[in-house]
Amino acid sequence: MPRLQLESATDTFDLDDVLKKGRGVQALSGATGLGLPPVSVQWLSGAGDGARYRGRRVLPRDIDLPLLIQASGRDDLQRTLSRLAIMLAGPCTLRFVEDDGTSWTTEVVRVGGGDYVFGADTTGEDDLLLILTLRAGDPFFTGSVPTRKVVGEQTGVRGLLPNLAKMPVVSSQAIGQIQLENLGNADAFPTWEVTGPGRDFEAVSPGGERLHWRGTLAAGERLIIDTQRGTVVDHNGANRYAELAAAPRFWAIPPGLSSATAALYDISPGTIAPGAVQRTNLCPNPVPATLTNWQATGTETLVDAPWGGKAVRAVSSSGNSPFIFSASSTAAFAAGQTVSARCKVAFSDGATHFRVAMRQRDTSTYHFFGPVLPVPTAAWADVAVSGTTINAVPANNLDVVVLWYGSSARAAPPVGSVAMCGDVLIEAAGSAGAYFDGGLPDSQINIFEWTGEPHASASVQRGVITVGRSSIICSWRPRKWLVV
Repeated sequence: MPRLQLESATDTFDLDDVLKKGRGVQALSGATGLGLPPVSVQWLSGAGDGARYRGRRVLPRDIDLPLLIQASGRDDLQRTLSRLAIMLAGPCTLRFVEDDGTSWTTEVVRVGGGDYVFGADTTGEDDLLLILTLRAGDPFFTGSVPTRKVVGEQTGVRGLLPNLAKMPVVSSQAIGQIQLENLGNADAFPTWEVTGPGRDFEAVSPGGERLHWRGTLAAGERLIIDTQRGTVVDHNGANRYAELAAAPRFWAIPPGLSSATAALYDISPGTIAPGAVQRTNLCPNPVPATLTNWQATGTETLVDAPWGGKAVRAVSSSGNSPFIFSASSTAAFAAGQTVSARCKVAFSDGATHFRVAMRQRDTSTYHFFGPVLPVPTAAWADVAVSGTTINAVPANNLDVVVLWYGSSARAAPPVGSVAMCGDVLIEAAGSAGAYFDGGLPDSQINIFEWTGEPHASASVQRGVITVGRSSIICSWRPRKWLVV
């Protein structure tokens, strides 16, 4: 069942605290004013019998809210009453919180109530009963979860983000139908946010009502039209209401499913640009493209990897545990820093178990080891060493090291056993994410780059952003006549 909260910008009362905690503020049974709000109905009376309905206006609602305040003592009771009095001195919000965490709110002001009978409602010690009378100027309850629809030009370079409205487009015009779903049971008022370049924004309601703005926006300028408040401002807060066409209609979205039309003229598709760096692969030659900065026991060669691309292949040539070093990371790490790594490996000819480790470049001591694992029965395995911490000073560059054994006790495998390693990732992070390097092709979402010479420097992953693109965003919150 929903719970009630009374809140302001600086304080909140959960009106279920007495039942949950044994003290606080508790809403009691007997509340009124939460159902259908009052209405003023207009009738036209003629010469004949009766009258004809002409329309109605929904009036503010008054809510009587019985409260029990239970404190631990007189001092606690006085502090709670002081908090409540400060909150009720101005507008505050009455919130109905559903079991799934969503809520419905209405802004209220105390217009009466709050008195008590001493000796009956309280003895001034640790509890008090009172009834508040709150008035909601907006008689509807507004949902906490907004719905958002975006309209933009469809280009051949990169598509719109998922779930955007499909729309026919001409070269200088964004126009199309938008599917509107109002999950409430009362009309919801949309807010339109238009980003330039563009001119002559139009929004036509499901019933044919037209809102037409006749101004012009330069690239990057925004226009915000709040249809509930009837305001039109730009991104600097300047009033642009005078640029509306005559007789503007700030139309609302009816309950249920409907469709509207939005249009903006002289638009631009914008240009694609790389965003901020999201991740960095500190391994300078991870694929590998050459054997530079790779070492192995025995003889290392560059071969085609079973997972695609290239790998370093090493053959055991002695009775010691053989290994392959990846290229060193390009950054120094500090003691206590968390790092992670991953690589792809494959084995054959005598190896039964393996381990992936990270080694500090300035010492021969292995500091971080992954578990000893059976060699993969498939062609290869993707192995991560995550959340390890630099635990020695000085801490310098790191290598990813692959060792392979003849048993789980780390016995050396037979001479001639083979291992392959490639696609190395080293990150200054708590867990090793998906592999990437600067040679990967750009995607619809990410751009991959080398920070210096290809296959000899760190790699970065950047998000894709669009600069100078025209767009239309329509958002609204559902509203209800009553809550229960």
